[in-house]
Amino acid sequence: LLKQQGKHVKQMKLIIFSLCIFVLSLQAEKISIVTEEYPPYNYFRDNHITGMSVEVVHAVAKEADIKFTHEIFPWARAYLMARRDKNTLIHSIGRSKKRENLFQWVGIIAPAKYCLISLKNRDDINIESLENLKKYKIGAVRDDIQEKYLINNGFEREKHITTVNKQQQNFDLLIKHRIDMWATVELTGYHIARENHYQPNKLLETKYCFDDLSSEGTYMAFSKNTAKSIVLKFKQALQKIKNDGTYDRILKKYL
Repeated sequence: LLKQQGKHVKQMKLIIFSLCIFVLSLQAEKISIVTEEYPPYNYFRDNHITGMSVEVVHAVAKEADIKFTHEIFPWARAYLMARRDKNTLIHSIGRSKKRENLFQWVGIIAPAKYCLISLKNRDDINIESLENLKKYKIGAVRDDIQEKYLINNGFEREKHITTVNKQQQNFDLLIKHRIDMWATVELTGYHIARENHYQPNKLLETKYCFDDLSSEGTYMAFSKNTAKSIVLKFKQALQKIKNDGTYDRILKKYL
């Protein structure tokens, strides 16, 4: 009888251990997705997160069968979380040499052209070189790829760059003539102008583009301490939705 009881105890321990492993594996398959307010890629509408990149990321997560939470923060905070926290995915993020080894890159999720935009009536703005830009005040989002690019090329906050937390703030500064140019993705600049009841083609003009800055598009990427199995699932799922036409259908809604 004692032997049988001992056997049952061992079996129960094995079952409990297996259940614990199962629960832990489920927890490991849940990720945190972070991004910023950057329409039409990611933004709030009707109390939920939507946008071109958001739809792509959600389609990939669904295909990969991985549960997630999704939140919008100021870019500097989202960027810090993606550098620091386990199992964290960030989008829409530009890829650069400086960032290459900071993340586990999944792939391109949307087209993006990083540019400087001015008011159309600013005929006095003439740009001949990157150095020439230092004559003007540029509005940029803190810690985004364009601000970092400018700083790495000798531009200084306050002196050359007015730093804000959201793209809408830069648009407001541009309209009020507090900055000369706005560093943003071209598609975003024109989208925000429309959202503010302006005709973009009459109001804005693209003055300069950073052709060497993530010109292939915007990405999603995981924190370095994310399980490689999750990263692989997302890479495979992204390729799957590109192959079956889901990716193109999402982009057509916004472009």
